[in-house]
Amino acid sequence: MNAEAEKPSTLEELHIMLQNLLAERFKLRFHHEVKEMSAYVLTVDKGGPKNLKVHPSPNGGDVFLDQATEQLLHDKWNAHCSSMDLFVFRLSPMFDQPVINQTNLDGCFDFELTFTRELPRGIQEGQLFNGAPIDTYGPTIYQALQKQLGLKLESKKGPVDTLVIDHAEKPDQD
Repeated sequence: MNAEAEKPSTLEELHIMLQNLLAERFKLRFHHEVKEMSAYVLTVDKGGPKNLKVHPSPNGGDVFLDQATEQLLHDKWNAHCSSMDLFVFRLSPMFDQPVINQTNLDGCFDFELTFTRELPRGIQEGQLFNGAPIDTYGPTIYQALQKQLGLKLESKKGPVDTLVIDHAEKPDQD
């Protein structure tokens, strides 16, 4: 599926356009429900936020959150005018539970985050990858968030916005 916005738009506007497109194409009807469930909650650490450069509010073309893997398990994220909601949205796939933004940090920020991912299941410390031992040295995502950005990620119960699909149809062949 290819689509193009008529004008520069914010990320939130693009999400609404995508929802409308899917609703039209699949005759999709849905509603949101907030459910209390296990989640990771992102908050500001007791020392306050660090290294989050405030950026003026942009249009959608100015927002990006680049994720690069410098070597196996070593990630570097570069944010340009990222809201905390976008950051949490991009963090969520790394975890087995939803991530909730409770930082109360509004606006958009430029920042860098460098961390080492956990070993995938079935891979062991010292195992070879392309002939070299897998390097697990470096801060975990939890340590990096705290030390580099002054944020804290904790597992606890919280209000999670869920999307409940009420109706969907197979699209017509175009």
